[in-house]
Amino acid sequence: MVQKQYITKRQKGKHLTLSERGKIEAYWNMGFSKTEIALRIGVSRRTIQREIQRGWVSGLLTSELDTYDSYVAQTAQRKYEEKQNSKEGSLKIGKNHKLVKYLECSMLQEKKKKIKEKNREIHPKKRETKYRRKSRKYQRARRTWSY
Repeated sequence: MVQKQYITKRQKGKHLTLSERGKIEAYWNMGFSKTEIALRIGVSRRTIQREIQRGWVSGLLTSELDTYDSYVAQTAQRKYEEKQNSKEGSLKIGKNHKLVKYLECSMLQEKKKKIKEKNREIHPKKRETKYRRKSRKYQRARRTWSY
């Protein structure tokens, strides 16, 4: 048995993609009604109405310099992306000042710890010899001398 039609239902609540907007534009330019377009894409008629309203461009010029109105998928996609980007609100973590302060302090301590470890790897602790010990004693004694 061979399957002749590959019909998959569109998941509810999904946003329209650029390719779906392109289909809307093509169907609209062919003269399909909003209801027919909605049935073909698998969305509500109201979704198509809103989408056409979003991508509606007026004042386009033809080769005879006449103006006309039309739906443009790229315009609709651009407006959709602008609205999605403007939705990004402030982070809730910014309102909790105690938590922010704690995180800053802990990150700073962690950074200092890593720097110390790195320095120990680069500059290992020198072994103390008797000559270094004598030199250190001499320098301490010299500080106490007064001229």
